[in-house]
Order: sequence, then structure tokens, then C-alpha cells
Amino acid sequence: MIIEGLKLTILGMGVVFAFLVLLYVVIELTHLILKNATSNEEKFISSRNVPAKRFIPARPDVGRAKNEGEILAVIAAAVKAHREKSRALH
Repeated sequence: MIIEGLKLTILGMGVVFAFLVLLYVVIELTHLILKNATSNEEKFISSRNVPAKRFIPARPDVGRAKNEGEILAVIAAAVKAHREKSRALH
């Protein structure tokens, strides 16, 4: 019975190892195939001399809330409702 368990263990580990090797080969082939395409794309982008877009974070008060006090009131109400709901469940 122990021999059967060892055989099954070795078979399982062999299947996993074979799958990982296959996955590695597929990733490497994909890398080799797409390397030329990505290098051409990088050359095209760098040749245009377009500045990178700057990340501008959105302000939380734009659109809905008029001021910081309104935001704090909404948060406080949500926390209070959550606490009341969790007390009702217990």
C-alpha cells in the first residue's frame, strides 16, 4: 500500500513538473515571438517625442460633495449604520 502511495505521489509530482516545464516553454516562445513587436513599438513611441501623461488624482469633493464637512458627515452616517446593523445581527 505504501508503494502504491509513492507511485501516485511521483506520478502527481511528475505531471505538475511537466506542466510547469510546458508553461515555461510557452512563455519563452511568446517572449521570442513578441520581442520584435514590442521593440518596434518602443522605437515608434520614442521617435514621436510625445511627453508622458501625468497622473492627476481626482479631487474627492468634485461633483457630489460641496465641502469636506459633508464628506465627513456621510462617512460618519455610514459607520453608524454599519455598527447598528452589526449589533442587530449579534
